[in-house]
Amino acid sequence: YSLRCILGYTYRCLKNYEQAHFYLKEAINLKPKEPIAYLICGEIFFWQSDYEEAICNLEKSKNYKAKINNLHIILGNSYSFNKQHYYAITDYDIALKNNPDNYLYLKNSAYNYEKWKDYLKALEILDKLLNINMNDSLILCYYGEILCNMGQYSKAISYFTKANIIDPENTHNLNKRAIAYYTLQDYNKVLLDLDKVIQLDPLNSLAYYLKCLIYYAKKDIDNAIMVFKKCKELLDFNDTLAKTQLFHLEYLLNKNNSTELNNILTKINQISNIKDSELLILVRCKVYVELKMYHEAMLDLNLLNDKTRFFSYLRISHISFIYLLREYTDFWLYLNVNNDYNNNNLFKLGIINEFSKYMYKELQVYFISNLVNLNSELHQLQENDINR
Repeated sequence: YSLRCILGYTYRCLKNYEQAHFYLKEAINLKPKEPIAYLICGEIFFWQSDYEEAICNLEKSKNYKAKINNLHIILGNSYSFNKQHYYAITDYDIALKNNPDNYLYLKNSAYNYEKWKDYLKALEILDKLLNINMNDSLILCYYGEILCNMGQYSKAISYFTKANIIDPENTHNLNKRAIAYYTLQDYNKVLLDLDKVIQLDPLNSLAYYLKCLIYYAKKDIDNAIMVFKKCKELLDFNDTLAKTQLFHLEYLLNKNNSTELNNILTKINQISNIKDSELLILVRCKVYVELKMYHEAMLDLNLLNDKTRFFSYLRISHISFIYLLREYTDFWLYLNVNNDYNNNNLFKLGIINEFSKYMYKELQVYFISNLVNLNSELHQLQENDINR
């Protein structure tokens, strides 16, 4: 058994994974309840990006009481790459009990808490990392990104600014700060950051995408169209996110042109894996609404609902998607007309518009603005104050 494990490990070091698996399989057949062969197998499967097999073997190694320090890290990494963030967190927590100040372990743990939408815990771990190294610009930027996810944009900007002071040429950080400024509608500062990005990286398509959004928001359509053309030149059309950005800009610049909107629909519907992209579904849904194709828009809305129905940690981002559709009163009236809502009871809760009715009855979301409808003295608590 030991000889075969040694041979398997040797071939693993030589990256001859086929031969390594051969000897490790023989070792497992000889002693199926010994942990070492499973551990080496799991590590090899991890390097081969076969995370399911890696998890299977590493869990067996753990169950057979392997006493290897990095077992939980390899297992946590496998769960993380397999997008099973809850299980990744469990193994990272065990690893951190043995080595609480390990910088890499802390970063991996924070990442998975963030993916699991446990933002407060992620920030708690990032605070530990900043206590170890307060000048880590990447951690400062990541801190800002999580604060943005929590809606704390002004505070996020302070972290992006700290990161920018340390690393002024980090275009990712500048783009993130620009997005935060955009959310706060501080458009001049957005343009300053985006101009810096383009100066540092003239091929940065995201900067041009954001710049087009800014000009559109400022109703400077001529500049928006000019920047859109440049953005279109740079986008990678093999990338779904890039396609989504392009379709979104085309939609914004052609909202009153039914012919162009139908052309956008045709292009979107040619994408085979559209169900894998919530953002692309949202763009198509908005196009359907603009064309008053409410039944088709409803199907897309149901598709978004179904994608998060069994995953509560995804509901916050899902609700934010739907909130972008709130202005389309006729669409919400169409959805609500066939629902048996007791309008008198809803009125007593301060729910008086069609969008709020849908959100309350279908997604169990109650807006602060409903309270304001009941008591005008609460107007300072309205949800459009994005820093609350």
